[in-house]
Amino acid sequence: MKKIKLLLVVLLMLVLMLSFSGVSCAKENEGIKNDANIALNGEKKDVVIAVPDGAPALAIAKMIDDNVQLEGYNITYKVIEGGATAISAAVINNEVDFLVAPTNLGAILHNKLKPNGTQFKLIANVFNSLLYIVGTDNTVKNLEDLKGKVVYNIGEGATPDLTFTYVLSKKGIKYSKTENPELYEIGIQYVIDGPTAISLLNKGTAQFAILGEPAVTTVINANNANIASELFSLNELWNGATGTTNGFPQASFFGIGDALDDLTLLNWVSLKLEESVNWVHQNPNDTEVALKNKNAWSSPVKINAELLERTNMAYISSANAKVAIDAYLKVLFDKDSKTVGGTLPGADFYISN
Repeated sequence: MKKIKLLLVVLLMLVLMLSFSGVSCAKENEGIKNDANIALNGEKKDVVIAVPDGAPALAIAKMIDDNVQLEGYNITYKVIEGGATAISAAVINNEVDFLVAPTNLGAILHNKLKPNGTQFKLIANVFNSLLYIVGTDNTVKNLEDLKGKVVYNIGEGATPDLTFTYVLSKKGIKYSKTENPELYEIGIQYVIDGPTAISLLNKGTAQFAILGEPAVTTVINANNANIASELFSLNELWNGATGTTNGFPQASFFGIGDALDDLTLLNWVSLKLEESVNWVHQNPNDTEVALKNKNAWSSPVKINAELLERTNMAYISSANAKVAIDAYLKVLFDKDSKTVGGTLPGADFYISN
């Protein structure tokens, strides 16, 4: 009798083992089947890499031209028109995963998204200042010579304004918002955008304006190089005012949301961006063709080595750029906290390299 009971127990255990084994195999087979279905259906993770129109598009020119793809992902490249408002809307509406944007706008978006638990982190600095003071008066050789004259600037309270007035303050040069400055001060007038400033220069209504590339080259070309015989780089002026050497980090490359948790994707995008930046400097003519073929360069300006040099474009990892970016954002914060989103971002603003 005991032998029969023992036999029944053994048989019961075997049945249970086979049952669990069957469930496990079924689940494993189901997983394999699902993976096969994904591969069969060609399902990929959608990723959008975006840049504002103009000079920022230079950074991803090679990526756009080659339409570089990572296996298992569907990478889309997008050029955003409409400035900071359009960039912010694209981020808030979850339309982009990676993008180039003004560094201080990145700080604003970081602070805006953080309370909701959405990551917005700086991956690399890509453009140091590409802003210049251009003018038609050949007698002006330095900032002191601008006293008694009017400089037109883009957007009151925007980066060109904040950096220029900071430099003037550090150098002890007085300025005011006026069309009729005293001989001891520089007058500042504001215009809505670069094309408006260019028009004023071309008409002779304005003698000086602060512009970025490719608008600087546009002005030079339109005036047969008689304009802007003295180019003032805000990068160099910033260095002189702050005692630094790299200028100020005007635009950077950012990642948003879950894309930052995907290390395979993040490392790949970072590598391809760095390769693209280096390629552009070595191939200006091919860069122009690449961007125009993809409708990513609306400017009539020819892309050449001189223009690229003035953009101060270089890939600088977040670890290597952090000190300069922190210092830059602190200057903006001290002038107007709203320009960085009300609070200086902390270490979580940067990815861990």
